[in-house]
Amino acid sequence: MDYSKIPIGVELYTVREDFEAKPADTLRRLKEIGYDGVEFFGNIYEKDPIFLKELLCENELDCYGILTGWKDLQPENIGRTLEFNRKLGNSSIAVGSLSKAQTKDKASLYECISYFNRLLEELTAEGFSMGYHNHDTDFALVEGKTIWDHIFENTPQEFKMVLDTGNAVAGGGDPIGIIRKYPARQEWMHIKPYSKTNYWMTGYDAMIGEDDFDWETLIRTCVEVGGTKVLTIEYGNRNRYQPFYGAYLCYTKLKDIVNNM
Repeated sequence: MDYSKIPIGVELYTVREDFEAKPADTLRRLKEIGYDGVEFFGNIYEKDPIFLKELLCENELDCYGILTGWKDLQPENIGRTLEFNRKLGNSSIAVGSLSKAQTKDKASLYECISYFNRLLEELTAEGFSMGYHNHDTDFALVEGKTIWDHIFENTPQEFKMVLDTGNAVAGGGDPIGIIRKYPARQEWMHIKPYSKTNYWMTGYDAMIGEDDFDWETLIRTCVEVGGTKVLTIEYGNRNRYQPFYGAYLCYTKLKDIVNNM
């Protein structure tokens, strides 16, 4: 396996202010850093998908997916959402997160899981893949089991994980253990540094290399066990670096890791 050839993407939340203000300039600068593609999020469905597709083509960037809000996947909005994705040329959709109200108890959570399963059937029939992205709160316990485990023990293999490394560790999860527990479901991977052990750079302030991860083992696991096709950096922290410098540091440090594997 030549890990140096694995595409590296960036979740646009990393440079969210710049993308909102100057989308064309933002994508150009990300390409100059070296990124192979981007992942969209948030209010992207309010924008023009044809314009965004043109920007991607101009900058030779791929679209690796959209983290999609719950409201955009409701019956009254699903048609518009799928049409947007078709026009953009994106085939990977993931729920960005569930609210506290949706996970407050097992009954509420299982209503969401049941809807995930119905959505999966609909989206698969339309040619899309579907998954779920974790926040740290997804490792809270509901009746003795994490929200994450409730979701992935009660959805089929086709329902993919979008495992966010930093959020998982922040919530008490073990990314390598999660991937091994649910093999061949880690189509997307969010590379996010996080540290509980570095006294000087704790939490999300840590940069890749200052964090708690054995990145080589984690990357091998997510690719060889999880089936990961792209490594997508998400570095939304603003305490230490300007957004583009943070995006640059993450890319260069991750690229150095994969080049030497």
